[in-house]
Amino acid sequence: MIPDLAVAGTVFVPLAAVTRSELVLDGIGRAVGADLASTGSPLQALAETFGDGAWLLILDNLEQVVQVGRDLGELLARCPGVTILATSRTVLGLAAEREYPVPPLPLPPNPALSLTWLASASSPPAWRH
Repeated sequence: MIPDLAVAGTVFVPLAAVTRSELVLDGIGRAVGADLASTGSPLQALAETFGDGAWLLILDNLEQVVQVGRDLGELLARCPGVTILATSRTVLGLAAEREYPVPPLPLPPNPALSLTWLASASSPPAWRH
């Protein structure tokens, strides 16, 4: 269960395009507006930005950079008001981690009919040909 959060902020960080774990903290820093240039490390900049505030970090597609788990654990230790909700196909191995397996969504009974309906339904202009 996630307690009442986000007094200080809620941040969504998409990580699907990130393939190097050392870039994860930079991405979080940019998302929260941390001053990454003024400190010796992104971890320090994030710790200063979050402080004792109640933050919710939503880290999406973390599976290709699970090596960042150690840094995220350190961030959680320094900033106890931070909660991380991560989507990943792999566990991070953090002491405070809770795993919630999500099964694949079922296919509709007749996929062909569903595709026909989808094609005929009104869609955002970006989807129109």
